[in-house]
Amino acid sequence: MVKTGKLTSVWDVLLYGVGNSEMSVNKKMVISAIVILVVALVFVTSITDNNAPSSDNKELAHEKKWGIYVLDLENGGTERFYSSADTISRIRLNNAGDKLVFSQQIDTGNECAVEGSPMNLCEEIFSIRVDGEDFRRITDNDFWDLIPNWSADDSKIFFLSFRETLDIFMMNADGGNLVEVYDSGFHDSDLHCSGGKLAFTRNS
Repeated sequence: MVKTGKLTSVWDVLLYGVGNSEMSVNKKMVISAIVILVVALVFVTSITDNNAPSSDNKELAHEKKWGIYVLDLENGGTERFYSSADTISRIRLNNAGDKLVFSQQIDTGNECAVEGSPMNLCEEIFSIRVDGEDFRRITDNDFWDLIPNWSADDSKIFFLSFRETLDIFMMNADGGNLVEVYDSGFHDSDLHCSGGKLAFTRNS
């Protein structure tokens, strides 16, 4: 059926044309345009959904008090590969990117705490692979061991240990060959090893 009378909208022009002879051509053009738009919208929606960060693993239930997580910077997903009921602090990824070293309290009882101080004599150095395997306790003593750092070749670990004061020590990655590196006579603090040099802070 051919529309007659005055064309009242752009849609009328597209659908019916300016004359009877153009009617079928314009209808085909409109239908083709609609199909193309629908296909484009489906394609864009699919791309957006595939690239959107997944919310399935952004929030993880806390099984215990402390945990070590890996964050995927591309999709925002997180994965916990280690958890503990005791305080974990100062994690450091090695230069190879496959192992972490950190300090952890092994007992939260009053026998380890030092009154009026953040010290906990039961805090030791641990290591673990980023896949959650090969968990190891590296130090085992009656001193406050903390703030571990890797050497440039990942063969050594530098850390602070409170013997008489907080001083810098070095050991093999497996805990052997313990050596005192520096004794300032007072409390050393944060430290970092890079390029054969050790930077640290000191409260004196």
